[in-house]
Amino acid sequence: MTRSPYTLGAMLLAVFAAAPPLDAATGFWDAVAAKVAANSATAGPPAEAEFPTGVWKRVAVQPIPIPAGDAQPLVAAVDGDAQLWIACQTECEVWSFDRRGRRGERLKVDTSGKGPIVSIGFSRAGDLMVMQQRMQYTFPLGEVRWFTSRSSTRRAYSMSSRWLVPRSWPGEVLSQMAKLDRGTGVYLAVNCAGCSRKGTTYVAVPRLQLIEKYSQDARLMGAYPLASLQPFNPVWLIVTRTDDVVVGDSAQNRMVLLDQSARIRGQWGNVPAGEWLAAAHPDGGWYTLDCVSLVLRQWDGEGNIVRAGTMPAGAWAAMLAPGSSTLWLFDARTWTWHTYETA
Repeated sequence: MTRSPYTLGAMLLAVFAAAPPLDAATGFWDAVAAKVAANSATAGPPAEAEFPTGVWKRVAVQPIPIPAGDAQPLVAAVDGDAQLWIACQTECEVWSFDRRGRRGERLKVDTSGKGPIVSIGFSRAGDLMVMQQRMQYTFPLGEVRWFTSRSSTRRAYSMSSRWLVPRSWPGEVLSQMAKLDRGTGVYLAVNCAGCSRKGTTYVAVPRLQLIEKYSQDARLMGAYPLASLQPFNPVWLIVTRTDDVVVGDSAQNRMVLLDQSARIRGQWGNVPAGEWLAAAHPDGGWYTLDCVSLVLRQWDGEGNIVRAGTMPAGAWAAMLAPGSSTLWLFDARTWTWHTYETA
């Protein structure tokens, strides 16, 4: 799942608070902290000249098939059948579209209008995850819902689980935290989440400096405090095909790759995460797009750049990879959906 760095940037800054260890899995983030400290001078991504330049050809441009006023912020995802899903924020729904922009499923997420949808994702089985943010100074900060397909031949979903986030809450009084945040004009926020192909959900909670991990049936599998990494402000989070987690941190302008065994596999400095988009590659690894320099990088599962090049100018607000040689880019200024292909 990707979102516009232009529409959410201001509200996603957070005032950070240290959280005590919450469970035995705290060692996960202890390992992260140690590695980050040891590599605080890590250089940024290597120069693109060192890598073969990918040639991306634009093969289609069409209007984004939902009114711009109904999709702010723009949150999009792609399922295993290469169907495009976009959050209709005004109706608190998610809509699916085929490659020609014809609408299919229209799924109601919430009827209360409590806040925007900030993440959409899919499991290997085609089940759908949606996270909604609460734009308020009260607990909970957000909700996660999973929807299960009711038919193998027709896209029809029913909600299978639902829970409030964050599940872990420190001893600090919420009213005190809210008062502190009001002084900076920043909401208590949950701003990004991702799900693995197995259905595991990761929710980043910047204000509490932690990431929570849930099973698809709403069981809390771990809560990993990030206090030792302060300042740490995750503005996007993706889960790769191999269930590695890639996080963009705007507080220290870095990108961190974590493996399933709670070890840092790589970190990169000089990464203005708030200006980057990221998308999981369907065959493993991921893409990043610097929306300022327009440099597109393809990373393999080990965190090595295997291809890089410059993309055309645009007010790129979202990026998805529906196939191993296809990219979708969404221009927020012209409200158009661009399809690129490469050999």
